[in-house]
Amino acid sequence: MVLRRREMLSSGIVTLCGCTTLRQTGRNRPIQGPTSWVMYGRGPTHQASYEDGTIPFEAPSTDQSFSLSGSVATSPVASENYLAVGDEQDILVVPFDSRELPRRIEPPGTVAGTPCLDGQTVIVTSDGRRGKVDTARVSAITIDKEVTWQTNLSANIVTSPTVQDGAVFVRSSDKYIALDIDSGKTRWQNSNARQLSGVSSLEFENFGPAVGDDVVIFPDKDGITAMDPTNGTIRWQHQLQKVRACPVIAGKTVYVADVKSGIYAFDIETGDRKWKWAGTGCWSPPIVSNGNVFTTEVNDIVALDQATGELGWRTQKSGLHGSVQSGLSVVGDTILASSSSLGLVSVNANSDGASGSPGTKRWTLGSRGYNTPIVVDDFIAYVNYGVDNPTVRIVK
Repeated sequence: MVLRRREMLSSGIVTLCGCTTLRQTGRNRPIQGPTSWVMYGRGPTHQASYEDGTIPFEAPSTDQSFSLSGSVATSPVASENYLAVGDEQDILVVPFDSRELPRRIEPPGTVAGTPCLDGQTVIVTSDGRRGKVDTARVSAITIDKEVTWQTNLSANIVTSPTVQDGAVFVRSSDKYIALDIDSGKTRWQNSNARQLSGVSSLEFENFGPAVGDDVVIFPDKDGITAMDPTNGTIRWQHQLQKVRACPVIAGKTVYVADVKSGIYAFDIETGDRKWKWAGTGCWSPPIVSNGNVFTTEVNDIVALDQATGELGWRTQKSGLHGSVQSGLSVVGDTILASSSSLGLVSVNANSDGASGSPGTKRWTLGSRGYNTPIVVDDFIAYVNYGVDNPTVRIVK
């Protein structure tokens, strides 16, 4: 009999290769998330929210902790059957079938961005930071470690992949690219991309194109570019100052965070600016939920009005006590963030007063965080940076 994830994680102490399993404690409401979170930002629009879900008011216990290699990691992703996360060595895949052990999938180079799960296949970008290869690559590798295809890019930097409509979209250091998901062959590429060189490639591991209905929005080092997803024709562009977060599509609007100048909302068809909220230290992709746009400014989570960009509230009592350099995840009335000082942080997003003031911290777990937490089904997964190597933790 195959055990479902819910059975495996609630069965008490489990022994798995490379992981530590801890005791589960009670909670006053369950974790309820979407059934999958297969790429950075949950889906191709990077709209990392799930309005119908719930997060406990009290901190859940850590069920499993898996060691990662090196000093940095990507954000985790998960499907119905697997969780995957990249580190400096390769991709760790954690099956939710208790009869299977965790495994490692080795891409040709060093993992460059948060991977994407496509059924039984991991789509992963890699680069030459550790000298394993001389150029960036995009690869499709099955969970059984079979390389389906591998595409070499004439570049040294490549972003996280985004999958939609049978295509894999990536931004290299000098091109906008669409590959066929079945073969890896180039559907199109556009060389009118502003260079990403001169910065650390690690800045782009949680950074990739957003794909909506009949449009793909590519991030640039200092702006965004809207293109036809079928042929790579540029529709409009905006040059900003310093962009290190993926753009986000919600309805007919594109939202983008600029580290130096704040949050922008653009019309997805014309590129006309709808509004701007002035801020600095804005590293996180904006997330739209229940009429709000949630994002970060240095140590704070801020809530902006979706229609006007006006500030509604920001976190209280010294914010998150450390910078947030990754994305947020919004589930129901809760915002989950990774703080460089507090680890995983749960913040009340609700403004109706029923569960406390908006912006109030509910609980924290771990010690330091730099990657986007995810919620799938009845668990939360996040990367924690402790004294030793980082670990990916699964909590219930």
